[in-house]
Amino acid sequence: MQGSYNIYLVAWSLLVAMFASYTALDLAGRIRSLRGSRKRLMWLLGGAVAMGMGIWSMHFIGMLAFRMP
Repeated sequence: MQGSYNIYLVAWSLLVAMFASYTALDLAGRIRSLRGSRKRLMWLLGGAVAMGMGIWSMHFIGMLAFRMP
């Protein structure tokens, strides 16, 4: 038994991963300019959530791309 991939869904999965990485790194980069520890924690939490949701979405789309006969 041999499966195949839908190339369009694989490409979409890669785009989602790149967008999530950019968003998480941008949010984490804003931490340097903040002084209050509460605000820093919120920006860090936002970056972590963005990266986690992006990784989850990328894997889910990648699993949808795989087709078994």
